[in-house]
Amino acid sequence: MSVLKLLNRHNIVFGDYKWTEFDDVFLNSNVQSVSIVDTELKLKERQPIDLSKSGLSLHIFQLNEEGPSIENLEEENEDIVAANHWVLPAAEFHGLWESLIYDTEVKSQSGKLVSKMFQKIQELIDDKDALVFVLIDEVESLTAARSAFKAGTEPSDAIRVVNAVLMQIDHIKRYPNVVILTTSNITEKIDMAFVDRADIKQYIGPPSAAAIFRIYLSCLEELMKCQIIYPRQHLLSLRELEMIGFVENNVSRLSLVLKEISR
Repeated sequence: MSVLKLLNRHNIVFGDYKWTEFDDVFLNSNVQSVSIVDTELKLKERQPIDLSKSGLSLHIFQLNEEGPSIENLEEENEDIVAANHWVLPAAEFHGLWESLIYDTEVKSQSGKLVSKMFQKIQELIDDKDALVFVLIDEVESLTAARSAFKAGTEPSDAIRVVNAVLMQIDHIKRYPNVVILTTSNITEKIDMAFVDRADIKQYIGPPSAAAIFRIYLSCLEELMKCQIIYPRQHLLSLRELEMIGFVENNVSRLSLVLKEISR
């Protein structure tokens, strides 16, 4: 009820917005922040959003602050860190999604260790009430193209790793409660048999000028917050610049310079 009262008092917004200070006693004592997100405003649309005429979905959550649990694999009397497990929503990830700006290390030394790692994943997905996300960063380290082996540029152990990964993926893909996410900066090095198993292949190219502006802006805001840049300067977002028609004045001058740098 207190959140709805807040939104009724501030029913006009110009895109995503966050409140962290409240005059309501209940909100001030029990709520860390209230955010308007996913407004999907495009720069060419200059109309403000009237919350009283919009369809709102309220999501209330409490962050888990216990931190990650570490999954180890035992190999020849040595504990190898295989994965970190977080219970979501985790405090470590809070705000991370907003920091990702788009326009549109799990490593192993042998096929045996890969099999052990997937056995641990199997234990998690055996719980049908759990939804498990497996993130493999720099996946080319586990799925290097086997064609390179024919040229003598990859050791046989690397081939066993690729074969083990493919076999384990084929084994767990029939489970409906597991999603495997992978990333790579050198996709041409990935074995085509692995690529063919992907349901979605999403290319994320270099950021646009608008995205570069937002990246620079967030970096400068953080530097000013830490007083590495001092005194603090007021910088406008692209949305705010657009609302004033990109007119240069004492308030907008630095932001317009940043916009030019981002081009």
